[in-house]
Amino acid sequence: GKYVPRTLCVDTDESAVDRIRASNVGNLFHADSYVHAANSADNLFAVGYSAQIIDEVMDEVRAQVEHCSSFQGFTLLHALGGGTGSGLT
Repeated sequence: GKYVPRTLCVDTDESAVDRIRASNVGNLFHADSYVHAANSADNLFAVGYSAQIIDEVMDEVRAQVEHCSSFQGFTLLHALGGGTGSGLT
């Protein structure tokens, strides 16, 4: 009877995802809810921009949808300004 939100925490920088995982709410999410690039971009836009994680993100999205009995839709929050996360566009 534990509520587990269906969410993906995605960033091209591993340290950002690790901060969420280590926070007070980090234990609410499944371990496979965290997706990040293999190498940390260290806040360098050029490195984050070239990170190829879209296939892994789409695989995890597909897995999350398959776990739903009555899928309704998505809510997407995307940071567009600066930093390595803007390379996910």
